[in-house]
Parts: sequence; structure tokens; C-alpha cells
Amino acid sequence: MSRSKLDQHPNLLILQCTVRLETKSLTVPDLSIEHSSRLSEVWDLSEMGVSTSEISKIFNEKGYQRKHIDKPYTQKDISMMRAKYRKRLNRISNVDVEQSKWTIKWYRI
Repeated sequence: MSRSKLDQHPNLLILQCTVRLETKSLTVPDLSIEHSSRLSEVWDLSEMGVSTSEISKIFNEKGYQRKHIDKPYTQKDISMMRAKYRKRLNRISNVDVEQSKWTIKWYRI
């Protein structure tokens, strides 16, 4: 087909695809800077192989206070912080993407 014929009969090509994103990261509440840094410190120490009892001793020596009660950290507190932080990281990083098939539609204008 010559160039002039294409100019006389322009066509419209539409590519269509539906993409569905599903994530729980939009419902994860923001943390205060202090709380976030404390959680990441627990996570980093545990990733380095420090036990929960050692982490609780480190936190108590630094003078960190628990969020809602004026008692020193226990091993169970640290293990629960790790478990909840792991779930939080999974919610933030978990994104499901579903894509439909591409459809092509030609329209003569």
C-alpha cells in the first residue's frame, strides 16, 4: 500500500490489557521514627545472629523503655517484635499482579 493511500484511509489500532494489582501494603500504618528504628535495630541484630535474650539485655542496658509499660524488655518481647516486624515486611513487599490477555482492535476512521 502506498503512502498516499495510508494518508487517505487512516486506521486506529488499540491495544488493550487489564492489569490487577493486589497488595496489603496500602493498609500498613506508618510508625513513629523511634519505633521504626527500634524495630529495625532488633531485626538487624537478629539477622546478625544475636539471640533474643541478648537483644533484650542490649536494649535494657541502653535504657530503652517498652512502648506502653514501664518495665524492661524480656526475651518474649523481643521475639514478638521480630515476629510482628516479619509479618509487616511481608505485607509491605507482597504484591500480586494479574494480567489479562492482550487484545488488538483495528478501527477504520
